[in-house]
Amino acid sequence: MKAGVDSNDRELQKGESISRRYSETYARPPETDDYVVAKNQPHCSKCDTLMVQDPDVLDTWFSSWLWPFATFYWPFSQGSGDLVSKRKEELDYFYPTDTLVTASEILFFWVARMVMAGLEFKGEVPFRDVVIHGTVRDEDRVKMSKSLGNVIDPLHIIEEYGADALRFSLILIAASGSDVYLSDDKFLVGRNFANKIWNATRFILLKVKNESFCVENLDFDSSFTEVDEWIIEEFKKTVINTTSCLEQYSFNEAAKRIYEFFWHSFCDWYIEIAKDSFDSTKAKLLIYLLLGSVKLLHPFMPFITEEIFRLIKETTALNLQNSLAVSFWPKAERIQNEDKVEVASLMFDTIKEIRNIKNDLGFSQKKIKLEVKTAGFEEFWRSNRAWIERLANVGPFEIKDSIKRPLYSNRFWSVNLDFESADLTSFIASLDKKITQLGKVLEKSGKKLKNNKFLENASPEVVDKERSKFENFSGHIERLEKLKNIFSSG
Repeated sequence: MKAGVDSNDRELQKGESISRRYSETYARPPETDDYVVAKNQPHCSKCDTLMVQDPDVLDTWFSSWLWPFATFYWPFSQGSGDLVSKRKEELDYFYPTDTLVTASEILFFWVARMVMAGLEFKGEVPFRDVVIHGTVRDEDRVKMSKSLGNVIDPLHIIEEYGADALRFSLILIAASGSDVYLSDDKFLVGRNFANKIWNATRFILLKVKNESFCVENLDFDSSFTEVDEWIIEEFKKTVINTTSCLEQYSFNEAAKRIYEFFWHSFCDWYIEIAKDSFDSTKAKLLIYLLLGSVKLLHPFMPFITEEIFRLIKETTALNLQNSLAVSFWPKAERIQNEDKVEVASLMFDTIKEIRNIKNDLGFSQKKIKLEVKTAGFEEFWRSNRAWIERLANVGPFEIKDSIKRPLYSNRFWSVNLDFESADLTSFIASLDKKITQLGKVLEKSGKKLKNNKFLENASPEVVDKERSKFENFSGHIERLEKLKNIFSSG
């Protein structure tokens, strides 16, 4: 076995050339200081022999470590006095910067070396924070690479789904530091969300225009309903949470917060409710929420939000900036009426529970009479009758002093669905069958989550999906058991 390795075998063959020249009389680079540093010097100034360049090279990252200040023409060896002064001023202004976004595989090759160079030549690190993003892989978990031919052409995605859909989808699935598993269908969520935003905008602005509501400011002087207070509170929490996530570089969590608020709280609940009572206060509040939402969404979906901002300016008389890009970030300042917020929140929980019960019993499309027992909230139920009955898909509800069999209760009211003379035995048998079926699925999911091979080999996205599936089925079975016990007790 060879005792040692020739140092020449370890020399880099390609990289940054070294501007060191020496006389051709040397068979190899001299060990002494008998050389000159020059870009171009064909002959020795002392002996007039031909000068040759050192064949050795530095690795290709050698010049990259100077990037934070070399971009400002440091060390300012060229240029006039005024130009050099301007470049020094720019370097002092921009160095150090705040954040570097990069990949983990070049932490030593580039990031660490930039820190070393910054400390050596400028006396301080070049950036305060380093954000490490994951590696983009295909659906087979192989790293995307041009040489492998498994890349997704962003221009193709933009043409099919839109630039905003591309941006939002990537951010939504890119958890901090985790790899991204990409396929064409992953961009559907961004496209569908963009469509949802656009449809909500069209509804609001057309309503404001057709009803001739003049929105001149966003100052609210009238009292809000319980639902108004609730949506303002939801928006306030979204602003706080989104801002916090962005400050911590949790971009995907920020995107999730906005997505959940806009799609579920704003569209599924508030806009649906506003359809039954669209007055001047609702018009102003909807504009306020839409404007605040597009401000939050702008970093993620700049094109559609900028267009919506233009349409808001065109439809209202608000004094807004020329562009959304230079608008102020939303603030969460207003203190809500907590009692009203709780009432609205409990009503939405009630409606969701009614929907679940009807679906579990096979009555999802049929309007069932609703019985309500409440003390102190009769007026709330009556004044909001239209949207409660529509969203819960129930027949006319009746407020009673007592109800025989409450199917859902909270501290403000109890409700029961009047199935008239329905056979409770058949209900119980149907629930038993569903519990058994879901139990088998839950057992299978539980075994998968206890399988170390699955946990090690499956992508984080697949594992999270399985955990969510397990939790959902567990909750569903618990709800069915509770419903079965209610019917069993008569």
